[in-house]
Amino acid sequence: MRLSKKNLEILSMLRQNGREKYSEISKQTKMPISTVFSKHKQMEHLIKKYTSFLKFSEIGYYMRSFIYLKSKNKMLSSELLKSSHINSIYQINNGFHYLVDAYFKDIGQFEEFKEVLQKNCISWKEVPILDSDEELLLCRNINMVT
Repeated sequence: MRLSKKNLEILSMLRQNGREKYSEISKQTKMPISTVFSKHKQMEHLIKKYTSFLKFSEIGYYMRSFIYLKSKNKMLSSELLKSSHINSIYQINNGFHYLVDAYFKDIGQFEEFKEVLQKNCISWKEVPILDSDEELLLCRNINMVT
């Protein structure tokens, strides 16, 4: 589906705030509310889900890490999902099997988690991130060529 610039503007605003009022989207995009409503309904099949992004530091999780894992354990992803540290797991194909997005209260929890990985993984590579604001990344205007 090829999206118009106006459709992209609506999607961009919904990415910033999935609960944005049609009246505000209308004002920002300079489109009538009825047009915003109908365009949103036409594009609803493109929206996978409406979700919330947590400020993990506000609930005591100050460290985030992306961890690339290589393992022979086919059940590793389901085992990892049981961990309270795991935010997301992605199956990848770049020399590793999984990319894990994990949050920790401190470096001590991260080190304990790495000990568990040593028992279950052939190899891993971690990319610790001490401060991140995922919302800024995800909410930037969509700049796609139409």
